[in-house]
Amino acid sequence: VGLPNLKHLVLRENSFKTLSESITSWNELRALELTDNPINCDCHLLWLLNSINSKNLTNVQCSTPLQLRDRSLRTLTADDLGCSFSDPRQQAIIIFCLSALGLLAVLGLLLFRYRQRVREALKDYKWNKRAISRKEHEYQKTFSDDDYITRSGQHHIKPIPVTEL
Repeated sequence: VGLPNLKHLVLRENSFKTLSESITSWNELRALELTDNPINCDCHLLWLLNSINSKNLTNVQCSTPLQLRDRSLRTLTADDLGCSFSDPRQQAIIIFCLSALGLLAVLGLLLFRYRQRVREALKDYKWNKRAISRKEHEYQKTFSDDDYITRSGQHHIKPIPVTEL
């Protein structure tokens, strides 16, 4: 970046709590000295952890958080630093699963809310091989010829006498 020929960097006793990856070309360094700095070991230093492990660089001691105090950064994992979901693939899988779970929950709530209507629609579909509501059944009823003849025979027609010619 700013100092391409920098090979040895000594930052001992400078009260650094964190370091930015953009300061220099960390991968180009042959030696790095960070002892006696109150380093805050969190997810922002994952890049430094990877650099330290890939090269033979100085041993960085954590000062904070308390559960990592006096532990070497080299011995920590991404989970220890609080970067458990730093992988973009993991994030995508988690987002997809949570979205699917949310969609299933909404679908379940809708099915529960309208369970009577769903039950009636399924009954109609089951019995008639297609979804027809009960009102449509009433409008589709027709009488057979026998029913019509029987009913029309029940009404007696009385002859009306004609009194005038």
